Amino acid sequence: MGGSPKDAQHLLIDFFDTLDQQMAILQLKAGELFFYLPNRSVVAFFDLPADRLANTPLKAFAELDDCLQQWLRRCARGAKRPAVCTFECRLRSRRPPVWLECRVFPLPPRPDGSTFFGLVTVDITERKKAQDELGKVKDRLQDIIDLGTDELEITTESLRIILDRIPVMICCYDASAKVLFVNHAFEEVTGWGLAEARRSNILAALYPDPGDRRRALEFMMSDGTGWQDFRLRRRNGAVLETSWDHAPLADGIRIGIGIDITQRIQAEKALRRLSRQTLEMLESDRQAVAKELHDSIGASLAAIKFALEGRVSVMGGPPAEGELPFETIIAHLADTIKESKRISNGLRPLTLDDLGLLPTLKAYVRQLKETFPHLAIAMKIGVRETDLPDPLKIVLYRVIQEALNNIHKHSGADRADLRLKRRGAAVELEVTDNGGGFAVEEILARSDPLSGYGLRGMRERVEICGGSFGIRSRKGAGTTVHARIPLG
Repeated sequence: MGGSPKDAQHLLIDFFDTLDQQMAILQLKAGELFFYLPNRSVVAFFDLPADRLANTPLKAFAELDDCLQQWLRRCARGAKRPAVCTFECRLRSRRPPVWLECRVFPLPPRPDGSTFFGLVTVDITERKKAQDELGKVKDRLQDIIDLGTDELEITTESLRIILDRIPVMICCYDASAKVLFVNHAFEEVTGWGLAEARRSNILAALYPDPGDRRRALEFMMSDGTGWQDFRLRRRNGAVLETSWDHAPLADGIRIGIGIDITQRIQAEKALRRLSRQTLEMLESDRQAVAKELHDSIGASLAAIKFALEGRVSVMGGPPAEGELPFETIIAHLADTIKESKRISNGLRPLTLDDLGLLPTLKAYVRQLKETFPHLAIAMKIGVRETDLPDPLKIVLYRVIQEALNNIHKHSGADRADLRLKRRGAAVELEVTDNGGGFAVEEILARSDPLSGYGLRGMRERVEICGGSFGIRSRKGAGTTVHARIPLG
C-alpha cells in the first residue's frame, strides 16, 4: 500500500464517507450497539449532526428486533451463527412510518478488546407497503376465482391497474411455474414483458445456471419460507441481486413479490472491502515496525556488541570494583538483540514477504518445537504457495499463530496437528490438539473484554475474507480449530 499509514487511513475514511449507501460503524458497549462512525448518508438520513449521532444507542432511533440481541449474544459466546444479522426495524417518531432493513456484521477486533460492527441500511418503506398490498391482493384473488366471465374481466383489469402501481416486482404463476401475470415493476427491472414471459422459458432466461434455476424453482413451489436472495440476469445481460417472497393461492396458483437489492449488496461489499483494507493497513504498520527493528535497531545493537568485543580483546586486567565486566554487558546486549529479533518476528515475519507462507510456517513450527520440546507438532500441507493470494497468506499465518500459541500456553497438550489443504476454490485449515479442552461459550462470555480476544480475532479475520470459522472443544477432549476461506 503506497503512502504513509496515516494517509491510507484518511483515504479509507474519505472513501467510506462519500459512499451513497447508508453505512455506519457501531461499537458494542454493555451489550448494546452505539453509533461510532456514521457516514454522511446516515447523518443526512437521520438529519442530525455527526457528533450528536455518535455515541448514541441504535435503539434510540429504531424499534430493534429481538433476533439482533440473540445474534449479539451468540457472537459474544463465540457460538456458531450467521456471519451477518439481517432484520427489519421501524424508526421511532416518524410519521408516516419509516422502515429500514439493517444488516450488521462484525469488524476486526481491536487490541484493547473493543468490539465493532458494520451496519448497512436500506429504506424498505415502499416494500412494506407493497407487502400490505400483496396481502390484500391475495385475498382479492381468492374471491376472483369463482366469478363469472364478465365480472372476472372487469375485476381482473382493476387488479392489473392496482398491481402495476405497486413499486416492487409482482409475478403470478401456476403449479407448473408458467407465468400468468407480471406487473410493470417486473417488466422495468427484468426487461421481460408479460407476453414474452408467457410464451418463452422465462426461468431459463432469468437463471441461465441450471443450479440457480433449480433452486429458484424449488423456492417457487415451496409453501413459503420467507425472503430469499437470488441472482438473476436481465434481458440485456446485466446481473441483478434480488430478494423474493411468495404466497400460495387456490388451485396451485402462487403470487411472488421481489425487490432489487443490488445497491444493498454493493454497499455490503464496499464495507467489507473497507474492513479488509483496514486489516491490511494494520499489517502494513506491523511490517514497517518489524523491518525497522530488524534493519535499524537490531543492526545498531549488533554493531555496539562487536565494538565492545573488540575493546575487550585489547584490554587487560579486571574491571574496577563495583563496575560490570564488559563480558556481562556484552551478554546483556546479545540477549537484547535476540529479544528485538523475537519482537520483530512476532510483529510480522520478514520471511513471509521474502519466501512465502509455507517456509515461514515451517520455520515457526521449528522454533516452537525448540522452545517447547514436550510439544510434538505434525504438519500436513496440501496446497501450493502459488495457490495462495498474498493478502490471504497473512490471514492464514495469524490464525495458525494464534491457534498454536493457545495450545502451548493453555491446553497442556503434548501433540498438535496442523493441516492446510486446497479443496476446490477454497483453502481449508485445521489445527487440533490432545489437550484439556475448554468450554468455548464460557470463555467468550466472560466480562473481561480481553477474555477470548484471540478466538474472536481468528474468527473476524476469516469472516472478513468471506470464509467460515469454527471451534470444537470440550473439557478433557482436546480442541479443533477449523477455517475455510475462498481463494478468489
